[in-house]
Amino acid sequence: MADRSRERFDVWPARILRSRRTVSLAVVVTFAIVTPHVATAGETTKPPEPATEVQAINRIEITSTASSWDNLSELFMGSTPASPFGEGSVFVMRGELRNKGDAPVQYIVLRYELLDDKGNVVNSVEGFNRSAEQMRPDEEGHTHPQEVKAIPAGGVDSYRMVFFHDEVPRFTSQRVRVSEVHLEKK
Repeated sequence: MADRSRERFDVWPARILRSRRTVSLAVVVTFAIVTPHVATAGETTKPPEPATEVQAINRIEITSTASSWDNLSELFMGSTPASPFGEGSVFVMRGELRNKGDAPVQYIVLRYELLDDKGNVVNSVEGFNRSAEQMRPDEEGHTHPQEVKAIPAGGVDSYRMVFFHDEVPRFTSQRVRVSEVHLEKK
């Protein structure tokens, strides 16, 4: 089975990297795609080793969720609806979360799941909250934890994940779950 964990999307430098191909964007990006931890059948991927204490996941509340099928070529232009599983379409999951605890959270690992009509998971990837996307390894395999912005007690952050139509099986619903919560170092 091919290792697909190196396929990633990095739009902060105003480009999309996919399977080592670069596509320039002609817009200023105000929304970045989180880089997924992709696990194919029979293999698992894990985020980098925790640098902080792992806490109970109930300290994080997912306050809003949304999803849509969008056209990749126009993803950053605003509302760009696309046909589900259509050529050039991407499925985007996004939302907000809140730190209900009394201490800052360094980063959160989220599990994004695509479900069939019986509620079975047909695809699952891990990602980070928006202000901790630097925890995802770059092309050279390096993480940048020094660039992560902690979520203060009572603070909010966003999350997002993008699935390419041709890289996921058919699904009928989705969900996002908090997998790990890492407190800020004292």
